[in-house]
Amino acid sequence: MKTRALIAWSDADVALAGAVLMDLAFAGKVDSDQDNLFILQRSSEAPEEQPLALRLLGHWGGCVRLDIALDELVSRIGDLRSATVSSLASRDINLSFCSRVSGDFRHVAWNGSQVREALALQEELKGLVESEELPKPAHASLISLLGACEIAGPFLGGRAHEKWTTQHRERLDSIRRMDLVGRAVAETVSRLRCRLRAYLLDADQSDSATAESRKTHGPRVSYTRSRVTWEWRVFWPEGEAVELPPSWDGFGIDSDSEAELLEDNYLLVHGKNDNIKLRGSGLKIKRMVEACHGFIAYGSSVKFQFPEKTATLAKIFPRLIEVTADLHSSDDLIEIMSATGYQPRVLMVSKARRVQSMIFGVQIEFSRVSVNGRAFNSISLESRYLTALRILARNLPIGAGQVAGYSEFLDCIVRMN
Repeated sequence: MKTRALIAWSDADVALAGAVLMDLAFAGKVDSDQDNLFILQRSSEAPEEQPLALRLLGHWGGCVRLDIALDELVSRIGDLRSATVSSLASRDINLSFCSRVSGDFRHVAWNGSQVREALALQEELKGLVESEELPKPAHASLISLLGACEIAGPFLGGRAHEKWTTQHRERLDSIRRMDLVGRAVAETVSRLRCRLRAYLLDADQSDSATAESRKTHGPRVSYTRSRVTWEWRVFWPEGEAVELPPSWDGFGIDSDSEAELLEDNYLLVHGKNDNIKLRGSGLKIKRMVEACHGFIAYGSSVKFQFPEKTATLAKIFPRLIEVTADLHSSDDLIEIMSATGYQPRVLMVSKARRVQSMIFGVQIEFSRVSVNGRAFNSISLESRYLTALRILARNLPIGAGQVAGYSEFLDCIVRMN
């Protein structure tokens, strides 16, 4: 995917978040000044009956900075997009349909049904820009939103949109200044573009270097795990259909491809979030380096082979320094850990997975996970770039899913039983 296309994709996420805030404002649920968003309606309705956007912003109380509110909504844009499509469908405006891919995963495909009203609105907005007429607040907000994402020209100006934009730039700017949310969207878009360009520059340089290497070393491997790698994973109960967003087209699972079957014994240790597996006669540990809003950075895997001394494993489990012993098996390790108060527990996890590469070195995994007699669907994204995962992950509707690393997820399974 080209850089400009990915930036436009990110802009569209911010634009939808801005549109959601504008809808709440016109419904009298929020208001704003130049810097802040105010929640006007502390609804007595049950949380599940409130608009999704208000539920997402609810923990901020009655006032939140506009830029923070937009970031909050953008981080869940997949769910907001899904809720918007459902709301339109309830008004007999059907913009999408789902086609099954495999199992409980399915692609969301967009069509162009019932677009006459949208085309009429497009012409009305164009006419307002080309005239001196004072626009209605709702129309000013829409024009402001289009301008903030720099798509007013392509959307309203037609084929000669560059000339049209130049001709009406002063009028577009004056309308945009009328709307406070539109200003906040423009600032957020600018900030995210700077961050995204820095990421894309780094990624492009990596690709260029690898392409140069390919001339002498053969085909490029599209994904390579780095020393510190970010991961994002979500689990859904079996039977919960998972909708893949339109922007993921081409990255869905191939029902004809053969799944890799894995069985692993995970070692859960109270108070630790490392990914720890008992494999054969040894341990494989991915240590958590950092966690950020559901995204987890892991270091390179560390392996230990039995027999092993407690002093060596104390680098990972510090309490073991109090015991001097040779550990001849995982059973010995678990016994010593229990004696030092670690509360270890072993869970056998079966997984059927399919893995493929996405854009700029991101790996995606689709899997079906079975543990303790229960089955779950799971999607994970993995990359050295946190920015890449943020952009891709936020477009996936989470719904009833749980965003968590394996250790946190398995700990929840243990507590449920």
